[in-house]
Amino acid sequence: MAGEYAVAAGASKLHVMAGVGPNTARTHQVFAQNLHWAEAQAPELTLLLEPLNNFDKPQYFYHLPEHALAIINSADLQRTKLMFDAYHVGREGYDPVREYDRCAPFIGHIQIAGVPHRHEPYSGQVDFERFLTHLAAKKYTGWVGCEYKPERGEEAGMARLRQLSDLLLPID
Repeated sequence: MAGEYAVAAGASKLHVMAGVGPNTARTHQVFAQNLHWAEAQAPELTLLLEPLNNFDKPQYFYHLPEHALAIINSADLQRTKLMFDAYHVGREGYDPVREYDRCAPFIGHIQIAGVPHRHEPYSGQVDFERFLTHLAAKKYTGWVGCEYKPERGEEAGMARLRQLSDLLLPID
């Protein structure tokens, strides 16, 4: 059903949430079976798995990129990719640049937000200028979504966000 709506809306990717629950061999098996079923139901979609950090979502089924990649690889999923949210990576104390390099072949989408308060991506503990410059150097061509809670309203930070987005544009 969600796949039908996504296709009708023109989407090419669909975020699949695992939810909170025990992380056991049986739940991995059931989740992998469900992902295989979802891939078969919507062959035109890429499915995305997003690890959610343990601070914001304790007991989420997977909270690190390596956990989501283990699910994808062990289940031999063909069209399921990692939604690389640099906010969650940074919130767990990892360097988004190093994690991106490790995960790049499996990434289907990237999101950013300031760490630790999930405000604009130019605020906080993660250097997103460095991260976006790295993405450009690595020739990342996908979208980078900003999923954050505006600190002072939506319009207040737009000029700085435009400057950040320029880091991803090719320079002649």
